[in-house]
Amino acid sequence: MPAPQLHAPPSGVTIRMYRQGHGDCFLLAMPDDAGDPFYLLIDCGLKPGSEIKATIEDVIGDIRDATDGHIHAVLITHEHQDHTNMFLAKLGGKSMFDDITFGDVLLGWTANPDDTEAQQLRQMKLRALMRLLAARRRLAGLAAAGEDVKQTLDFVDAMLAFEGADADFLKALGPTDDSVFSAADSAAIVQGLSVAKCMDYVTGKVGKPRYFSPHETPFALNGVSGVRLYPLGPPRDDRLNEDEPAKSDAAGQARMYEKTDRGHGLGFGFSSGLDGMFVGADHGFLGEDAESHDPFAPGLKLLENGPDWSSEIAEFFGYFAPPTGEEWRRINIEWLAAAGWFADKINTELNNSSLVVAIELVNSHKVLLFPGDAQYGSWMSWAVAPFEIPAQGGAQARTVTVQDLLARTIFYKVGHHGSHNATLKGEADSDYANLDWMALGAHAKEFVAVIPANTQWAWDENDQHWEHPLKAIREDLEAKTSGRLFKSDTDFDPKPPASAVKADWQKFVANVTATDLYFEYTVLDQ
Repeated sequence: MPAPQLHAPPSGVTIRMYRQGHGDCFLLAMPDDAGDPFYLLIDCGLKPGSEIKATIEDVIGDIRDATDGHIHAVLITHEHQDHTNMFLAKLGGKSMFDDITFGDVLLGWTANPDDTEAQQLRQMKLRALMRLLAARRRLAGLAAAGEDVKQTLDFVDAMLAFEGADADFLKALGPTDDSVFSAADSAAIVQGLSVAKCMDYVTGKVGKPRYFSPHETPFALNGVSGVRLYPLGPPRDDRLNEDEPAKSDAAGQARMYEKTDRGHGLGFGFSSGLDGMFVGADHGFLGEDAESHDPFAPGLKLLENGPDWSSEIAEFFGYFAPPTGEEWRRINIEWLAAAGWFADKINTELNNSSLVVAIELVNSHKVLLFPGDAQYGSWMSWAVAPFEIPAQGGAQARTVTVQDLLARTIFYKVGHHGSHNATLKGEADSDYANLDWMALGAHAKEFVAVIPANTQWAWDENDQHWEHPLKAIREDLEAKTSGRLFKSDTDFDPKPPASAVKADWQKFVANVTATDLYFEYTVLDQ
């Protein structure tokens, strides 16, 4: 049997960061307690059309060869196309992962079918998603009839693509004036989404996945005592659906990098005041004097501190096709512009459902941070409670704070391709997790970051103009890492930047291997 191509260091971890395109795929190799390599795969996805140099076939073939066909643990941060869809890649009509076995599958609590709260969230998301698909079908019908709805339709399609709604899936929905799906249709339709198929495929390869909640006791990988994983997210409170602070929260706004992406009209002009638009019986969509014509029943008012937005979205879309005899409640064509806003909200909730893990090397206490696409709300939840580590092996029980974990972070997988709300700004003494909490003291000399992004594709695709990464975040990372910053679409340059300390840079370069297929970096546990 040939030796695996990806070797684990005697003590530490080697991270292979694939350069497939706009998406996350990381293969980690670390020694287990017998000294053999243990492989952890974190996500495996790609936005179609965003390929850089490596093909999907190249990546999966390398994963198979590097692991000798067995991955000890697969961690999926969240259910989005650019984190999962490569698991269904086929070659010659056969899934390329069929020849690769998995030991464990690690998921966040939001994916747990035995978790009551998780299932309530999934049901609300399902209802919202089905109403959104119905609105999309109505938009397609209007477009076919010559109505000028293309911009909103394109944006909704771009958001649905994160769920795995490809062109064939959307075509099968068909354009129609009927904007309601029956409950019986829902399960079959959702199972047609490629992300749902990916999750079923991955979880079907193991007996039962392992699910993790934030701030529970840090866990070990099977047979690997030299590594400890701390689950930071997804949150179990209202922060799950916060992609940004409320506009009235000046302190919250100060935590955010200034947003410059998506700066043109996508139906957001209509929805920009939605946070407070439905407050009060006499403040409906049609103005203060139009109470009798308000298309929303009183129980459906979206209050600033009201019920979970997902259930409100599901009910909202019911008014694209009101019951017989109540046609006056039908929302006119222009209200369909809100579909773009709701599509974005569904997408945001899924980003915040990311399983966020801090991976600690127990000898040196160095930390690697993998936040998936966690956004503002998740970041704000990380420091609400410390981790309690029980006494074991003669060591006393101890408490570990998130601020301490981030201070020891020497590797950061940048959240959500460097999006404005997936890395928070702040200071080392701020009371919430932020970039300045990371890599303090001696750890600053070793801090490395990686941005999985195809910047040109993200800007051009569907005219959405996603600035991935945000210029200000990239510049702050370049400064904080002294140039030790990897980006998928940028070849590695071994020459030190002006900001680098020569000795620190030489140690860094000695642990880097760069090809068109991947960047590889080794963190020594010493």
